[in-house]
Amino acid sequence: MSVPSPQLAPPEQQASTLKIYATLVGIALIAGLAIAFTHELTRPLVADSRAQLLTGAVLGVLPGAVSYRGYAQTPQGQLEPVPAATAKPAEVFAGFDAAGRLIGFAIAAEGMGYQDRIGLLYGLDPAAGVLLRLRVMESRETPGLGARIVDDEDFLRNFRGLALPFDADSGLHPLRLAGRARAEAGDIDGITGATVSARAVVHIVNDSLAYWLPRLRAALGSIAAEVDHG
Repeated sequence: MSVPSPQLAPPEQQASTLKIYATLVGIALIAGLAIAFTHELTRPLVADSRAQLLTGAVLGVLPGAVSYRGYAQTPQGQLEPVPAATAKPAEVFAGFDAAGRLIGFAIAAEGMGYQDRIGLLYGLDPAAGVLLRLRVMESRETPGLGARIVDDEDFLRNFRGLALPFDADSGLHPLRLAGRARAEAGDIDGITGATVSARAVVHIVNDSLAYWLPRLRAALGSIAAEVDHG
């Protein structure tokens, strides 16, 4: 029994198929080059836009500051300046007034909200133990309810010039969401209909303060000396 030989497509059909493949490859190549070119073209613009947003946010939570410098922790836990040309991200930002005096630190923090993660930036004067300002940078909370943590002035006013509650024996007391009946130092008025999101913000700030306040207080002397000699 003979085995039939495979049927080859006519030369015209083979040429047509190759032409289609070549066209698709060419389109993919052109599209890839266009994407790469656009990315390279817009990268400086994106970086500049992010830098402007960062500057506005940092100076916004440090009233009186006109400049700032980023710092990151060494493996030994000490703070060192982050050069502008390096890709190493800053962990905190020291803000300075027009005379070069240290105003305080802008600190980024994040944690879980009601629906997703909440990212915020707050200003802190560690020497005085005062929380200066707070700004919610990123939130995907429920529109119209939880999203009010971003722009509800009554809620954000809680964190303006807030003297942190200290105790001589136990140290820093956590901030507390207390509804409308603020009875103690560190009590925060919540937002009606957005209690979970407001409580999440307070929790994020508490966790961040517990970590950063003692470290920044320990670094104040070295940063001040560095600025004086800068």
